[in-house]
Amino acid sequence: MMLKRSGIFALLLILPILASADEAQGLARQSFSLVKERDAVLMQVIAAGTAKDYRHNIHQPIIQMVRKWPRFGDQRYDAFSPCRIMLDSFRHYSDAQFKAKGHLTADSPLAKVYHSDLRSCQAMVGEA
Repeated sequence: MMLKRSGIFALLLILPILASADEAQGLARQSFSLVKERDAVLMQVIAAGTAKDYRHNIHQPIIQMVRKWPRFGDQRYDAFSPCRIMLDSFRHYSDAQFKAKGHLTADSPLAKVYHSDLRSCQAMVGEA
């Protein structure tokens, strides 16, 4: 009977860790989806040409997602850090694209870093 109780106790201790890992993976997936969505409309927003549209449609949603991530050091979330880093690289890439009026080349350092980070996150969350 004591062995059964200790097994249940161990299970109760591990459940919050498993739930947090699911939350971390969910946040990583949300981050990936948001970046894909915002990247898909980036050139349209740039074509509109207003800084207000850019901030509202691209910059602010990315910043809001970044704020959902806990600080580095939480192992459950750190396992998905490529997706957090992808948010930051997209922010820099999209800012540069907006300033360049959409003429930032695919071989620019910012574009290369962003696309590399995007692929890393994609591999982590298993999205196609």
